[in-house]
Order: sequence, then structure tokens, then C-alpha cells
Amino acid sequence: MMKLLLAAVLCVWTSQLARADEVVQAGEPAGPHLFILSGQSNMKRLMPEQNFTPAIKEKLGENTVVVHSAVGGKPIRMWVHDWKSADGKQKENQGDLYDAMMREVRAAMKDEPPASTVTFIWIQGERDAKEGHGDVYERSLGQLLSQLRRDLKRDDITFVIGRLHKFENNLKDWEKIREAQVSYAESEPAAVWVDRDDIDPKRKNIHHSRKGYDILGKRLADTAAEIVQGKVADSSQ
Repeated sequence: MMKLLLAAVLCVWTSQLARADEVVQAGEPAGPHLFILSGQSNMKRLMPEQNFTPAIKEKLGENTVVVHSAVGGKPIRMWVHDWKSADGKQKENQGDLYDAMMREVRAAMKDEPPASTVTFIWIQGERDAKEGHGDVYERSLGQLLSQLRRDLKRDDITFVIGRLHKFENNLKDWEKIREAQVSYAESEPAAVWVDRDDIDPKRKNIHHSRKGYDILGKRLADTAAEIVQGKVADSSQ
């Protein structure tokens, strides 16, 4: 299934790769591979400089930019401007964390050529499960990707979702969020999901261990690198 999902993702980037080839042929510097890591506490605790970034640079080289923008305990509406609950209600401060994230992205890319590829990596959903918003979570993921496409002015963004890990809890919408993440990734050609269930399987905690985050960071990097390398290979054919 993962190979089929990755193959679907690769089809999205033909125009982007053609643009990258034109830049190289014109003698302009090739843009970096941009990775945006965002979400709530499990992304906040990831510490990409210790796991994700070394792994991605080992695969793709130094021409990468990694932006880590995460805040613990926050619902997806903090990243989605037009979020609505199942009954159509909205909340205050919607999209505030998205705006902060985009400021970090623009600052990181200020002195860089336009990115060769953009990968958005998302680990979030615990708060939405706690608040009972599982029924609107899949729609919210689509809104988030639409915002990124609009604001970064490109339709070729990869969306990598680290699915909520399975553990015993009393949150009724936990499984709804997990299902929504998989459903969205399997219906959106630009998205894939990454399994976390085998990381710290005996740990009865909403968070991973330090070793668990190292495993997760490398797993996310391996998935993202496989997609990027596939796009590069596809452009050379």
C-alpha cells in the first residue's frame, strides 16, 4: 500500500521538476529541499536536529532547509483559518499557529532560491480527539493543504502525516482521528501517512520515549527522502 501511495504522490510533481531543470540549465543555483515540520506536542518533542535533519541530509545532501514549528496541546483549528466544528461553529485564534509557522518558513527561505521541493510533515490530532472533533478532522487536513498551496504558490507540496499512535485511552474520538488521517492520505494524491504503532508499543503514554522520537524522526525522514528522490529520478527520465 505504501508503494502505491508513494507512486501516486510522484505523479503530482512533473511541472515542478521541469521548472527545477530549467533553473539548473540557466545556470542559476538550485533551490533547497524545504521540509516544514509542524503539529502539537509529539512534533514539538521530536527535536529534528537530532534525528530528522541528520537523516534527511544523509539521503539528500546539505541542500536542505528544515523548519520546525510546533506547539503542544493545540487543536488543528490553530492551523486552519476557516475551520468549523460539526455544527458549523468557529473559535477564536483560528489559524494563529499557521501564521506563525509561515513567518518562520519565509524567514528561513529569505536568502534561498525558490525551493526545489516542499514537504509538509504533520504530527497532530491528540487535542482534537480530546475535544471530540473527529468528524471534521479529515476536512480540516484538506483545508490545511489548500492553505499551504495557496500561500506558497505551488500545487506540488508533499503532505506526510504521522498517524496518531495506538494506545489505551478514554478519548472517544482517538480512533476517528486515526481513521481520518489514513482516509485523507489514501484519497489525496499528494499525501502519505506514516505508522507509529510499533514505536514504544508497551508505553502507556500520549508521548514517545526519547528513543522513540529518534526512531520516528528517522522514519519520517526516510519516507520524505524516498518521495523526493523519486521525483528527482522521474525528472531525469
